[in-house]
Amino acid sequence: MNASTPHESYNLNIHTPAGDLTASVSVPTGLIPITDIIPLMRSLGEQAHQQAIDQTIQSGAAISCQKGCAACCRMMIPLAPPEAIALKTVVEVLPSPQKEPLFERFQSVQRSLREAGIEEELHRLALSDEQVTDEELEPLNRAYYALRMPCPFLEDEVCSIYE
Repeated sequence: MNASTPHESYNLNIHTPAGDLTASVSVPTGLIPITDIIPLMRSLGEQAHQQAIDQTIQSGAAISCQKGCAACCRMMIPLAPPEAIALKTVVEVLPSPQKEPLFERFQSVQRSLREAGIEEELHRLALSDEQVTDEELEPLNRAYYALRMPCPFLEDEVCSIYE
């Protein structure tokens, strides 16, 4: 950030079951694109992920999640609006040879959701102002996971957009 841009600085400390997440952020006091918060959120997510790994290793349990596993890439994963906007931008700048198969995969997912009878419920949830509990989402999560649909961004069992 430009040193002359008016901003305020904050230290975040978020308590989680695996430990505290911390971050120092400098926030512009003026308008910014909503996607500008993604690096901070990703940093906090990576800290939480590492804490979960550390806690699992310390407990003596094995970690099955590895690059190429892709099991979670077949689960219903909610997106916050800033991440959805950022992903739209990623897709828009892809060259046509990459974009066309991706669009085909998105269309295939949409068809599968429609055929399974869960597309309308997903739309309703996406557009709702109401907070839904995990218990309320569980039947939809199970129906989605039962389809075993890979994320459209998954290529050869590896994410094509995230490290």
